[in-house]
Amino acid sequence: MSAFDLSRYVEEQGMVRLIPLLTQYAEHGQFTIINKGPLAPILQKTVGDALLNRNGGVYGLEVKVETQFTGNFFLETWSNKKFSFRKQGWLYTLQTDIFWYYFLDVDELYSMSFHRLWEWAFNHNRLFDFPEKQQRKNVQMNETWGCCVPISIIEREVGYVLYNPSKSFEPVRFKDINPSEKQDEFSF
Repeated sequence: MSAFDLSRYVEEQGMVRLIPLLTQYAEHGQFTIINKGPLAPILQKTVGDALLNRNGGVYGLEVKVETQFTGNFFLETWSNKKFSFRKQGWLYTLQTDIFWYYFLDVDELYSMSFHRLWEWAFNHNRLFDFPEKQQRKNVQMNETWGCCVPISIIEREVGYVLYNPSKSFEPVRFKDINPSEKQDEFSF
């Protein structure tokens, strides 16, 4: 199995567990997974993996899934860092609303405002306080690079809502999110 196929398989396994939560929070269960069709490549680079209706609005959602808990988020800066094929990573190209980072083995889903994460990374210049590293977990043709940021840092400086989606649709806890936002993290 290629690295690309493995990555897609892991993402599919995560989405199987996350779709019930997504259905619960989408207004009337209305959402669209962006994975097929002529617009999919453009939409995935900008709005992410899904669009969902909530509180009369439409929100973009980016989902990252890892098989094992690491204590870090890998924030991709380069999708391919090879000179002639260089392509910026999703942290630069996305203009989405909600960011989900899910660890399969511990059933932990971290939900946060992508705007806040981006502000933290670039306007507060925090991203490059963490060394940029090449992804070496899977052998692949492109050179994916990013920064491994401890979840504890994101907890203190960005905030998130934590779920165990296989057990409950209710948040496990809120971390450093405004009290008014605790009622609905989709209102970022």
